[in-house]
Amino acid sequence: MNIAVTGTSGNLGSVLVESQSEHNYKFFSIPSAFYRPKFCYLKLLKYFKEKNITTLVHCASLTNIDYAEKNQEQAYKANVFLTKKFLDLAIELDLKFVFISSTGVYGSESYVEGSLNHESMDPLPINCYHKTKLEAEKIIISKLPNSLVLRVGWLFGSISSGGKDFVKSRIEEMLTLSINDKYYANPDQYGNPTASQFVKECICLLLEKNAYGVFNCVNNGAVSRFQFVEKIKEICEFDFILLPKSSNFFKRSARVPVNETGCTLKLQSFMN
Repeated sequence: MNIAVTGTSGNLGSVLVESQSEHNYKFFSIPSAFYRPKFCYLKLLKYFKEKNITTLVHCASLTNIDYAEKNQEQAYKANVFLTKKFLDLAIELDLKFVFISSTGVYGSESYVEGSLNHESMDPLPINCYHKTKLEAEKIIISKLPNSLVLRVGWLFGSISSGGKDFVKSRIEEMLTLSINDKYYANPDQYGNPTASQFVKECICLLLEKNAYGVFNCVNNGAVSRFQFVEKIKEICEFDFILLPKSSNFFKRSARVPVNETGCTLKLQSFMN
């Protein structure tokens, strides 16, 4: 199976095309110049036919939540309109379409232990970024029902220097701190830290089983942002003062859901 990937300078996309996998799939990076700033239909058509592409994984997205909130038209163009164009191309070429979404689309504003978001819930996104992701999901499911929509969690493990990697970013910040410096993290916001390599393996397995529909694609284990940062600090053996601060301490342009977790029972039923 030959798989074309958009957004290969990002976290997940870079792992898809550059990391090793036990599955006998070939991943190809679609040059970003073929779809940004202009969607070059003929070049993409030629590329897909030359590479004998059977599956398209669409990772490319404007993922900066605060930037998207302040630049909503740009966010819709990047996350909805571009997705529609690739979807139409996939329909024309009879390709399997895999879309990378986010567990943030649930918009859950509370978390108690074990209250994981599951796919049967009605999403209620609370910011522009997650609204664009959900809108793209709905278009995909209505136009190409056999597509895969994967709602991923807090990704880490990027191979690209340009990838949005939470762990890498925190380590870079922590390296600048001394023993008496204070660092703050949110104890109220919960999610599933998720390795990009794990998502790659899930994509391969779900494709093997010809799965379709919406899946939470996250590693098991919901933790708070504070717990996540605390573990990074512990593993790296950094010396500084880590303090919990609630959501209103962090000045942001966009509202961020408190509960970005994902229940993995549906995913596990396909993985066994």
